Parts: sequence; structure tokens; C-alpha cells
Amino acid sequence: MTTAVPPTIALIEWNWMGHHPSYAVQLALALAEAGLDVVPFCADPQDFARRLGQPPAVPAPVAGRIGSIHPAEQIYRAPGRLQQSTRLRGHDQAIHHFGFLGKLLRRWGRRQGRRIDCVFFACIYDQEFEFFASAQPFFRFPWTGLYLNSRFFRLPGTVIPYSDRLSCPEKIFSLRSCRGVALVDPGALEPMRAHLGAGKPAVLVPDFTDTSLAEPGSSPGHGLARKVRDFAQGRPIVSLVGHLQRTKGLLAFTEAAASPELEDGFFFLGGAINWHQIDGPTRSWLLRQWEERRNIYAHLQRLESESSLNQIIQNSAVVYAVYADFPNSSNIMTKAAFLRRPVLVSQGHLMGEMVERYGLGESVPAGDGAALRATLRHMLQGDYGDQLARRADWPSYCQLQDRRRLPGALAQLLGQDQGEAAGSWARA
Repeated sequence: MTTAVPPTIALIEWNWMGHHPSYAVQLALALAEAGLDVVPFCADPQDFARRLGQPPAVPAPVAGRIGSIHPAEQIYRAPGRLQQSTRLRGHDQAIHHFGFLGKLLRRWGRRQGRRIDCVFFACIYDQEFEFFASAQPFFRFPWTGLYLNSRFFRLPGTVIPYSDRLSCPEKIFSLRSCRGVALVDPGALEPMRAHLGAGKPAVLVPDFTDTSLAEPGSSPGHGLARKVRDFAQGRPIVSLVGHLQRTKGLLAFTEAAASPELEDGFFFLGGAINWHQIDGPTRSWLLRQWEERRNIYAHLQRLESESSLNQIIQNSAVVYAVYADFPNSSNIMTKAAFLRRPVLVSQGHLMGEMVERYGLGESVPAGDGAALRATLRHMLQGDYGDQLARRADWPSYCQLQDRRRLPGALAQLLGQDQGEAAGSWARA
């Protein structure tokens, strides 16, 4: 009996900051567990290989099948013309960008003597895919992917910050080449299904993340986390970590840290900052506060690993996620829940709903500095942790976001749970 050849899927990730590296590795593992042969195309193949070689181990494959993960390939954004985007119409830029990607994928197929059956985009951003329709004749692959954006469904008619563009899922997912979409927002599931129409699945996936606490061959409690704890000198730590931009609440976080009523807390800021999103006077004020305030420690570069970030969260009395104009999910909240640390978020939208439903911490009205400071004072009281433990339903939330659910959800998205032949994917 001839064994069926697993379908070959290209996993695409141009971005390599914030959650992107961790998500790319987790998606590659899950796609292989779902029974596909995965070809990762990413911005940093060496870092991908390093992360792939770290624990946790691969769980059991879905339905007894398992694919493989090929060596990661280097991927670039289309050179030359793409960098001159201000001189190009969006349609021309998309044709150049996705046409270039299509050439890379076909080149890999010729080199390996096999075809790529489908493309999975690790993160679909509206502003990058707005004119994707124009590029279809040059791209020529069936595709699907992970759509993290909830703005279209929770803040209809509002522009994406710093892009001056509206969310446009109807432009993206109505394309005939689209085979479906993965979402993390339960509230977006039915509206997205209405946009997709019959024959294209919209599948809810867990808000998966890496929650490991130690690098191979090392033990937790060392490195940056140890340094932050030493600087705190016993004061409760409030942490804002990850890929930092204006929408992540940098200004409100710093204003709270600088207020006299919170001087007994220790505020840690960790991650690379998108400075181009912050005007000059605000930037000067932030840098001055971070330099002068003795209860603020700013580590203004990317944390070296997921485990380093997780150790910071584990040591925190409060995980700060009071993001501004942010209707989406955040894997920082998921990390905090798995590590059973209280999170502070903005009211409303997905994160506010989850905090209220599962008792994961507290929420405050967006833009209300007084409420923010009062809530932080309450959360930094010595008995707050015991109060939270009595009402928090961490197990239920963690079950909802369990990474082990990811391969099954992707198998459903890609038809693998029903044994769909690879050839059917190629029908554009």
C-alpha cells in the first residue's frame, strides 16, 4: 500500500519582532502535527532554527499523522521598488511584493522537485494585504493564515493607528484563492464567516504562546529577571514588556510610575520601542523620566528570549497591559494567566472581556489616569494576590488558550481532519 505524501505548506513570516518569532515556530510545529510538510520562509532562519530546537517537545500528532519541518528559508521583502512605496500606488506595490514572494516559492519547488500546495501567512495585517487582489495573477498560490486583527469587528470605521487605513477583511478573504482564516477573537468568528461565505472555514485557534521559564541548560531566576528583582529591592514590580509602541500605553505607564502615590512600586519597561510612532517632545519627556526616576528601570531593547520575558512576568506583582486603542488580543495576557499573575487591561474589547469573564485581574477605562493609579494602588496591596486567587478562574482560561488545541484547529482549517487531498488545494 502506497503511503500518501503529506501536503506541502509554506509558512510565511516577514516580521521578526515582538511575538512574531515565537508564533512562527509554534505555527510550524502545529502544522507539522496536523499532518503537513512545512517549509518556513522567515526573516531570520538561524533564530528560527534555534527556537525550534528548544523545549517544549512536540505533542502527539493529530489523528496519528505527522508531517515534517524543512530547514527555514530566508525571505526578504521585495527589494528596490518596495522601499519607494511613497512613489507607488498600492496596487503596484502589492504586485511587486507578492509577485516576488510567488517567485521565491516556485523557485524552492523547482530546486526541491516538489510543489508547494498552499501558503499559510503567520500574520495577516490589513495594511499589507489591502491590495492583495491585484497581485493574485502574479502570486498564484492558494492561501490561508492567522488574522489577529479585531478592529473591523470591535471598532468599525476607525483607522488602524499610524497607517491612516481602515481594516478591510472583506477585500482580503473574499478572494477565490483564500481557503479560510484562523482567528483568536471569539467575537469575530461569526461575522467573519458571514464575510467568507460557504466553503471557506473560519476557525477559532487558541491565543497560543510560549510559557517556558528556563533556557536549555540553565535555570530560571537568573539574567535580566534577577537584575530587575535586585533593583526593585523588595518593592512590588509592575511590568510592561514586549514589542513597545505608543498604543501599548507607554505614556500612561510612565505617568503612573512618576506619580507620588505609586512611588512605593517598581516599574519595569522591557522591549524594543517603535520610536517613529512617538513625537519629539513626548520622546524627550519619556527618556527623561526613565533616566531620572529611581522607581523605573527601562530596558529598551528586545528581551533575549521568551523564557526571559516569562521570568519577568512571573516576578511581577502586576502585568501592565492597559493598551490604548487596542481591540485585539495580546499574548502577554495569556502568558500572565498561565503563570497566574494579575493583569491590568483597558476596559472593553477582547482583553477586557476576558479579564472580566475569568477574573484574571482588573480593568480601567481607557485614558482615565486617576482610575489607573487608584487601581494600581489597590493591586499593589499585600493582600490583593489572595483576593484574586479566590475569584480567578485561571484553569478555564488556560484550557481555552491551550497550545495543544492549535494543531487540531489548523487541521480543521486546512481540511486535514477529513483527509483532504493536497490536489484539491491547488484549484484556484
